[in-house]
Amino acid sequence: MKKKLFLIALLSCLLFTVFGAYIGVKIQGGTSALDRVIRLHRIELLREGLYSNIKVVQETLQTKDTRFFAGPDALVRDTLRMEAATRHCFDCHHSAETTARLTALSESVARYEAALSRVLTMRANAERLVGEEDEAFKVGASLLDQVHDMLSLTSSRLQQRTYETIDTIRRTNLVLFSLMAAGPLLIIGLSVYFVRFFSRPVGALLEATRRLKSGDLDHRVAGLEDEFGELGTSFNEMAQSLREQMAQLQRADQMMVCGQLATGIAHEIRNPVAAIKVTLQVLADDLDLTEEDRGLFGKVTEEAARIETLMKDLLEYARPREPRRQTVDVNELLDKANLLAVQHRPSVRRADGEVRWVNHLDPGLPKTIGDPDQLFQVFVNIVLNGLDAMPGGGTLTVRTTQDGGFLCVEISDQGPGVDPAIRDKIFEPFFTRKAKGTGLGLAISKVLIEKHGGTIGVTEAAGGGACFFVRLPAAVQEESP
Repeated sequence: MKKKLFLIALLSCLLFTVFGAYIGVKIQGGTSALDRVIRLHRIELLREGLYSNIKVVQETLQTKDTRFFAGPDALVRDTLRMEAATRHCFDCHHSAETTARLTALSESVARYEAALSRVLTMRANAERLVGEEDEAFKVGASLLDQVHDMLSLTSSRLQQRTYETIDTIRRTNLVLFSLMAAGPLLIIGLSVYFVRFFSRPVGALLEATRRLKSGDLDHRVAGLEDEFGELGTSFNEMAQSLREQMAQLQRADQMMVCGQLATGIAHEIRNPVAAIKVTLQVLADDLDLTEEDRGLFGKVTEEAARIETLMKDLLEYARPREPRRQTVDVNELLDKANLLAVQHRPSVRRADGEVRWVNHLDPGLPKTIGDPDQLFQVFVNIVLNGLDAMPGGGTLTVRTTQDGGFLCVEISDQGPGVDPAIRDKIFEPFFTRKAKGTGLGLAISKVLIEKHGGTIGVTEAAGGGACFFVRLPAAVQEESP
């Protein structure tokens, strides 16, 4: 985000600099054009002044032999003014073509002055004087035509330059006004961009905070970038951590409730149930009962035993004893668990091979430190669940591997598997899909594994079915001296 802001600021400064330089160049160009037009006007005025001076000299020459003649001094004075006006025409910088024209003009003025000088100095020959006057008048008329042509050319160029200058100034004004109008629009556009750039992620984070406050711990922030993306990731991690902590608190509350409930039930129900079971067994042995009645007595005894098992599981979940830690070979425990499962499931031992065992036990699997009885109870529980999931038979695969400082146990079946929607719930107390299950087996297993510093979970097996995995820390092997 810092890079984006820096690039936007740099681009804005560059645009304003370019616009400012462009405006400056345009204004400088317009000023130069105006200066050229003013210079052309000055040249036109000088040439008009020269034209007027020549015309005055011509008119004075025409009145020479009349009563309106102002005298030789006036003619000389007008001639000097004409000469001065001619010199002023060379004051400005001109092109080579214009300079050539001015040189020719200066030569014509010199001839005109020479002719006028002869007119003023000649007295003896009257006939020759008349000829000189006519010659001087002709030279003056030619000079007037020459200056008039130069005035026409100057006027044409002046008109063209004036139109060009006005058009340049008009375009400059148009660009200037456009930039003046585009400046606020650009600022407004940048403001809208920055508002949207900041408001959208801030709004998403604010909405996520409100959802989290309302108790929606599954809400996640997505689609943010840069620093806002990092903030969104931190928020998601916080929400996940809160969710896990809430789950732990909920489980702690459940354990506390179960502990209180188990303590009361154990004292109120366990002993009466044991007495009922013993009494029923004695009555079944002493009384002369029919087979049907004896079956009813057996069913009642079985249900009483089931209540005793429930009380035992409930007490074990609510108040599990601390592990009696020692070095444990997990491969040996898995072999015993398989053997015990065969003993408890007669259908497994049938000759038709209804359930097939596949063991992939790592012979170099490191040992772990823990309570063998508790770990054995966990493995038996998982194996029995796998057998229950395959009433029609299948393959039960047990695999042990090493993963860094942990040893891993995977027990896979070919049953229907576990729905992903309830994978997190099967380890909660009293959650079961079995008709006669207590819902405490996997919950007790999770508590025991966590007391050993490990983890337990379930995923989908490679060939279908469920795959329960257990990770336990490997025992640190001491180096032999």
